[in-house]
Amino acid sequence: MLEAWERAARQIPAGRDLPRPHLLDHIPTMLEEIADMADARRAGRTPKPPSESAEAHADERLEEGFDLASVVAEYALLRSTITRSLWQKQNLPGDPEAFLTLHQAIDAAIVAAVERYTRARDRGAGESRAELERVLAQVDIERLRFRDLVNNLDHVVVWEADAQSLRFSFVSERATPVTGMTPAEWMSVPDFWAAHVPPAELASLLALFRRCREARTDERMDHRFLRSDGRVLWVHTGVHGTERAGAPMFQAVTIDITELRESIQAREQILEIVSHDLRNPLSVITMNLELLARRAPPGEAGADLRQRTETALRHARHMARIIGDLVDLAAVTANRLTVARKAEDPRRIVQEAAASFEGRARERGLGLGCEVVGEPPRVLCDHDRVIQILGNLLGNAISATDPGGSVVVRLEAREDEVVFSVADTGRGIPAEHLPNLFKPYWRGDASAYKGTGLGLAISQGLVAAQGGRIWVESELGRGTTFSFVLPVDRS
Repeated sequence: MLEAWERAARQIPAGRDLPRPHLLDHIPTMLEEIADMADARRAGRTPKPPSESAEAHADERLEEGFDLASVVAEYALLRSTITRSLWQKQNLPGDPEAFLTLHQAIDAAIVAAVERYTRARDRGAGESRAELERVLAQVDIERLRFRDLVNNLDHVVVWEADAQSLRFSFVSERATPVTGMTPAEWMSVPDFWAAHVPPAELASLLALFRRCREARTDERMDHRFLRSDGRVLWVHTGVHGTERAGAPMFQAVTIDITELRESIQAREQILEIVSHDLRNPLSVITMNLELLARRAPPGEAGADLRQRTETALRHARHMARIIGDLVDLAAVTANRLTVARKAEDPRRIVQEAAASFEGRARERGLGLGCEVVGEPPRVLCDHDRVIQILGNLLGNAISATDPGGSVVVRLEAREDEVVFSVADTGRGIPAEHLPNLFKPYWRGDASAYKGTGLGLAISQGLVAAQGGRIWVESELGRGTTFSFVLPVDRS
């Protein structure tokens, strides 16, 4: 009987692909309960309806995605399967009352299942509606939070515009205190950017918009902005190129950085004072100390004087290096770093840099060597700046390597570039520190490193100014390699 019912139930679309255990589900138990119910009625006893198994079957069908029509169809098939099976076995009850009793048992199961299915479905629908209402309420909360966030960002105007016409479709409320114009005024001014950006910077800004529109990229630049009251601001405009309904769009921010620019200018002025008013006296002090050391009496009479002047000279030279680093960092930060590039022999540069550190490496008990792979071509670079970069890297490598270790300066040509590397067998750098190495003033272990934390940041700026890039690879306990590339001279 079960096999016959299964074949019939497979014709229902919802039951076609169900695994057999899921399809049969509570049907075997229900058949037994229907039979017991029919027997009880024939015997004159009050039967126990097959409600529990029918209700459990209805719950399972609801979870499996059956609709109510499919559930009723199953029970219709169950009725026909039972009747056909009894007829084939010539076991149909001859008494009409007995036949009616059998169908009453089947009807009781159908009623129990349908009632249970309907209640569960309606309860689920109610829960779904309640859940939908909760989700919509949360969406409203998030929408309000986003609106408040966008409109209350200090010094920031958030805007959206059509990428072709540059007409604004949204401008945040902070436009009023930042620029002196309301969002409505932003949206109503034709050719907005031409009216508020000086001609010297307008072309660059429009080129930025064009790149964002054509390549869907993120672009940013600093530029001046004319407020409605005539005051000139410095702003940072960052633009994200996207599209909506197939049309190119800009999502962007314009940030008032006037105070930041003024702070940078004040810092640069201070550094200019440091560079001029401290460097010159320091040079006089250094020259006089060197002269005093040379004129110290020979032998023990002048030993103490020589020692004291050498100590003072070391500190004076260290101070001069710090001043130089601060001035270079300011130039890197302000994009005012100047380099004088010309064709140079990279082998001569690395040999010169390594030779200047031979004494220091020897004092620490380290091996220092040069390795040149093949015949590297001439590079387009600033000789003194490359020496400065290699000096920073060699100084760090020697400081990080214990006695008995080694430092190697390596040179290798790769396509249109020449790779300079400084490798050591030192302690290595933890992986979590690597992303911070080129940040100004950052020192992973300040107790072990006595520098200012500026050398790598300056080196990165110097490499970039010469059209190259710099990176680091390190493994704890095995050493570190800093590498940078410079372009090959094609003239």
